[in-house]
Amino acid sequence: MTTWDVSLDLGDMEIAGRLLVEDLAGVCTQIVRNTVKEGEAEALSRRTWKNRTGKAESKTKGVMLIEARGGALGELHSDVKYASYLDAGTEPHVIEGNPYLHFVWKGVPITLRRVHHPGTKGDGYMGYAFLKMERFAQAEAERRADIIAQHLEQRLNKAA
Repeated sequence: MTTWDVSLDLGDMEIAGRLLVEDLAGVCTQIVRNTVKEGEAEALSRRTWKNRTGKAESKTKGVMLIEARGGALGELHSDVKYASYLDAGTEPHVIEGNPYLHFVWKGVPITLRRVHHPGTKGDGYMGYAFLKMERFAQAEAERRADIIAQHLEQRLNKAA
């Protein structure tokens, strides 16, 4: 008769788990900070709209909202009222003055009560940025986890 004994000691796993959580907690903020900056760069590099005033470009930012050990929250936003028009476009529409619209077109000052705007084609620059952020955050987390796993293995080998 042949018998096989199996034993499992979760002590090393508990230690490894604690060390992993401890190490990951230290890099969460870095991952989020790097991710929102990548998103900002991607949005600005993907935009196809003319930067007439510089406002939309200067107000498209990746920012940190909350930084804490073990967690972080960042945001990519474009803080101008017309950002969604640049991103998704618009249908043809009428722009009404209050009571008049005053603007310069091809160097000529113009005053009108209303304008029939032909609409704009969006370029999806924020959508592209979001997708880049998602890919970047995953790759960065995996890269950091691999580094942490190597350190854990070294620690556990020393402890054994």
